[in-house]
Amino acid sequence: PDAPAAAMADGELLLYCWMHPSMKVPFPLDMKQHNFKVPPSLTVMELMEKFESLVEGIARQEQQAVQLQVQVLWNVKEHTKALNPGDKVGDFFATGDTFGIYGDIMQIPRSYPSVPDEEKLPVTILTGFLGSGKTTLLNYILQEQKEKKIAVIENEFGEVSIDDALLQQNKLAMAEKVIVMDNGCMCCTVRGDLLKGLTSIMDEVRKGSKIDAIIIETTGMADPVPIVRTFMTSEEINSEMRLDGVVAVADSKHIIARLDDDIEEGKVNEAYQQVAFA
Repeated sequence: PDAPAAAMADGELLLYCWMHPSMKVPFPLDMKQHNFKVPPSLTVMELMEKFESLVEGIARQEQQAVQLQVQVLWNVKEHTKALNPGDKVGDFFATGDTFGIYGDIMQIPRSYPSVPDEEKLPVTILTGFLGSGKTTLLNYILQEQKEKKIAVIENEFGEVSIDDALLQQNKLAMAEKVIVMDNGCMCCTVRGDLLKGLTSIMDEVRKGSKIDAIIIETTGMADPVPIVRTFMTSEEINSEMRLDGVVAVADSKHIIARLDDDIEEGKVNEAYQQVAFA
């Protein structure tokens, strides 16, 4: 309650802001939490720029890249009168007044640093049909590669989970981070989850965790194409990771039958896809 009086005491104006409802901000922004303490000599253009800086600063805190350009500013008490950018704020506002804002908010595509391929985190996609030995191979890698820290992304409904006891052993020798997907198939329907998994691992790396490689273990019925496409189309992932390879584990006793499976029209033979990409 004393804020307006305090603002007047030092000769500055305490103003509040109202944004036109058509301005869609892509992150939470409550203008009731923000006020503007400005000298009466400030121009309307400078007040516009202060508002733009506020919104763009909050956007950066929310990890959003936006650009705001205010087109019109007015005193809400006289909502039909747009102010000239060269006008002095003190000529049209008193302490406690609210100025209205209308403008354009544009999301800016994020730019990512250019990192040489050899410095990017290598990612291996591990595929193979049910019972072919994917999890056995993965457990073997985690046990034998004691000098490397390997992050693992696996699905919840695989035929055999990574041995819980294995994961409870020394983290220096075992998987550094395991992300269990919400559903059982890392294909096109869960690419968002895959991206979240990969970005969360990169967050760990940025915080100082030493991770040397990532292995993505897919379900037996997973087509690796959407996962590979993620690496081809996501600039965010490509900027810090590289697809090192696709490994397909095949059961020599059953692989021929898998390749000869009758496939419903319009669907793909996952065994063919897995072997082809490897």
